[in-house]
Formats: sequence, structure tokens, C-alpha cells
Amino acid sequence: MTERPSPSEEDVEVLIYKRTEEWMRLWNAGQFDQVMELYAPDALYLPARHHPIFGRGRIREYLLGPAQPATADFALDTQFIQLSGDLVYDVGRYSIVFPQADGSKKQDRGRYLVIWTKVAAGDWRILVYAAWSSDEPWQH
Repeated sequence: MTERPSPSEEDVEVLIYKRTEEWMRLWNAGQFDQVMELYAPDALYLPARHHPIFGRGRIREYLLGPAQPATADFALDTQFIQLSGDLVYDVGRYSIVFPQADGSKKQDRGRYLVIWTKVAAGDWRILVYAAWSSDEPWQH
């Protein structure tokens, strides 16, 4: 029996682009259980202005909790992907629209970093979601 060759860096890059598209599609459709399946069980989430959150279950609780406003206008634009062993660094820009209490909407844009880990051959999951570095000025 011959061993399958390991996927090339280009193959992994294509897969990460597809996973990012899947994440956005699921998020914007409100399918949060499916979104969470894209995270490794031991994932780390680093939301802005909040303590780090460890583990897929706790990340889910945070994202579905009262701190998370409803939004369906979330876009990620991957700018580069770097493969390093069993990790992939996915860096890009985000855009999100938050509904406000008065019925208006507020848009935020900025940069993101996601680190993916290989959990099995051809299966990559989010290990670190180092959330948002907003382009908006800091509010005191």
C-alpha cells in the first residue's frame, strides 16, 4: 500500500479559504453550532476588551451570550495565509455591522488573525481566534 503524499502548501491554502468562507456563511445564517464545529476542542478565543476564553464550549457560551449582539453582516477578507508545520496563520481584514438599540446600524472594520491547527489529514480547525484589531479610534 502506498502512502498518500502530504497536501501541498497550495492545497492547504485553498482549504483554509474554503473554511473561512464556510465560517462566514454559517455565522451569517445564525448556525452557531455548526460554526463551533470549525473550532478545535482546545481552542482559544481572544475577543477585544475581554479576558481570553479557553475551550470550544466556553467560546460557544460567550458568542451566544448577552455580550454578543445579533449580526448577519460579517465579512472576512483573507489577505495572506502562511503554513508552518501543523499550523496555518490566516491574516486579513474584517467588516461587521452591529444593530444599535435605536434601530440604526454601526459598522466596524479592522484586522484579524486566525491560527488553524491540523487535527487529522486534511482536517484543519481554528486553534486561536485572535479577534479584532479595529480601525476605529479607541473610545475612552
